[in-house]
This record gives sequence, C-alpha cells and structure tokens, in this order.
Amino acid sequence: DYTLEEGGVRGEWLAGSGRLVSLSQYQKFDTTLSETNDARPFPFAVPRVLTSGDKLYTQELRWHSQIGDKITYLVGAYYAHQDFELTYDQLEQVTGQLITVSGTSDQDTFAAFTNFDYQLDEQWSFSFGGRYNDETESIDSNLDLSALLGGGGVPVNIGQVQDEVLDD
Repeated sequence: DYTLEEGGVRGEWLAGSGRLVSLSQYQKFDTTLSETNDARPFPFAVPRVLTSGDKLYTQELRWHSQIGDKITYLVGAYYAHQDFELTYDQLEQVTGQLITVSGTSDQDTFAAFTNFDYQLDEQWSFSFGGRYNDETESIDSNLDLSALLGGGGVPVNIGQVQDEVLDD
C-alpha cells in the first residue's frame, strides 16, 4: 500500500530591474508492505510488515537580475526539512515472537548560492558561481531482540543508534 501526497507553488514577481522567484513544495509518502516468506526448512511461513513515512518540505527563493548589458546574475537561498520514520516487524522463525526494528531520521538543509554570467561578445560568455550547503541529520533507531534472547516481553534494545551528522 502506497500513499503519495504532493503539492507545490511557484510565484514570480517583477521588481525594478529583476525578478524574484519562489518555489515551495510539500511531499508525503507513506508505505505499508506486508508479506509472508516461506521459512524453509521450518514448516510454517514467516509474516513481516514494513511501514514507513516520509515528509519533505522545501522552499527556494531566487533573485534574477542584470548589471548593464553584459552581466546577468542570480542569488538565492534554499531550505528543506525532511522527517522519515520506519518500522519493520517480523516473527522470529523458531520462537514465533516478534522482532522489531524501528527508527526515525530528521534532516535540515540550508543552501545559499549565486551565479554570474559575463557576455564577452555575441558567441562567448564567462560564467562563475558558488554554493554553500549546511546539513544536519539526526538518526534514532532501535533493534528489539527480545524474541531472540527470551526477554519475556521485556524489550531488549540491542543496536540502538542515536547520532547527529553535521555537514557543510
């Protein structure tokens, strides 16, 4: 089962010698997959379920303009926020108890960018630009092995990962 919701808005405004462009977008993608695997050499099948949800929001602003007849440029900024959740449940083949893997991830991205074009003559131009990115991602995941270790219904959280990654 897949569900996708998506929407976006683009706006342009002329102001003075330039043009302001705004791009906004939203996406939500939910997945539920359920299957039964043949558990050979065991005489029964093993059901498992994967559930995930992903939400993404983005916003970009750009200013396009020119200086005289020879130089055109743009400057802009971009922001994105993404939330991701995942749960995977599977029955353990020998004990028949549930093994669960779950996790979440949040990511924030910011970028600033620019590009300049200098028209040398009718056929030739010179372009240069740059971009700066700043990304932060946090991860929180858990592996519940109670079914394998005989936890008696008490969660045995082995493999818990909590981390934050910064990149620029």
